[in-house]
Amino acid sequence: MPNDLLTLLGPAADFLRDLLQTSSHGVAVVDRNLRYVALNTRHADANARPLTEHLGVSVDQVAPSLAFPLHRLLKDVFDTGQPALGRRLVRDNPQQPGQVLAWSVDALPVRNAAGAVTAVCLLFTAPPEEGHAGPTGRIPDRLWALTKTLPTSRSLDDVIRLVMDEAVPTTGAVAAGLALLDEDRTLLKVLGASGYDAVTLHTWPTVPLTLPIPATTAVQEGRALFLTWSDVQEQFSQAATRPTYQGQAHVALPLMQEEVSLGCLTLSFPDRVPFTLAEQTVMGALAETCAQTITSLRLRDAERLARSESQRTAAYLDSVLERSPNGVAFLDVKLRFVRVNAPFAVFSRRGCRIIRERRGVRFCRTGSPYRRHSR
Repeated sequence: MPNDLLTLLGPAADFLRDLLQTSSHGVAVVDRNLRYVALNTRHADANARPLTEHLGVSVDQVAPSLAFPLHRLLKDVFDTGQPALGRRLVRDNPQQPGQVLAWSVDALPVRNAAGAVTAVCLLFTAPPEEGHAGPTGRIPDRLWALTKTLPTSRSLDDVIRLVMDEAVPTTGAVAAGLALLDEDRTLLKVLGASGYDAVTLHTWPTVPLTLPIPATTAVQEGRALFLTWSDVQEQFSQAATRPTYQGQAHVALPLMQEEVSLGCLTLSFPDRVPFTLAEQTVMGALAETCAQTITSLRLRDAERLARSESQRTAAYLDSVLERSPNGVAFLDVKLRFVRVNAPFAVFSRRGCRIIRERRGVRFCRTGSPYRRHSR
């Protein structure tokens, strides 16, 4: 097994070699750039690529659908130095297009001799409740493709359009809604919907979390609900009396980001038999991708707002410096001048004595520039 790159990892190399050779599960070691340092044959087979085509190559190139959910997981491990255990990961099946695989992933930090985290060891195992690498039911190719398209959205409107116009029809749902929690986290604000009449949309622009319906339950408990009509009648008897629920199966998917609910994606279907594991997996993957995309868009908007605020502050300070008839100076935390205006510069040249006391050091004006004098 050509895992020579392991020698770069120092004291952990021997342990990792033993793990790669003896584990019955998929094992891979990746560096900070998400490049394969080492892997075993079982993981290479899962990617439908020879082992030798992985080494030194980024996961993005070898298995793009695997790279997307791994990025945030690995960032957390590298940043905190703490392992991440039992994380659920959903990806496509390279050997059978149209199917998805669900894995449980353990991410373990690998440290060099100096104690710095230089790589992460990944162990891929089948979730115990499934008993195999993933569901075997046929998944619509277009729906799985949307889980890859969503992250390219440039706005929340793009996300809503893709979900309502493309994802919903592909699932076979007759109605759907996408709602996000308000700032107080007491209401679900409906941002997009399809299949509902105008009266319903006008009546319910927001939904209080105190209302006992599948969407609010999914958000508060952080779990997906896949309900047949009889399930709705049994578990949500009050909601079952409403026209929007009568005679229909219902899916409520919380939009989760790091165990925090952002909102909910709901889908309504003509009454049917229970949802298969394959259907649950791909709809869950759609919701996960929605949550990740919305989080990325929010972070981007926050960064843009911060830059805008910084530019406005800088413009204001420029105005103060240029227009003030009084002397103005800005100093950093070490009392070094950052900027001064013309009146201050004129004032400082008059030889006025200015004394600043800070941490036992006196800053005394005896000429230009300031000279530092120790007590």
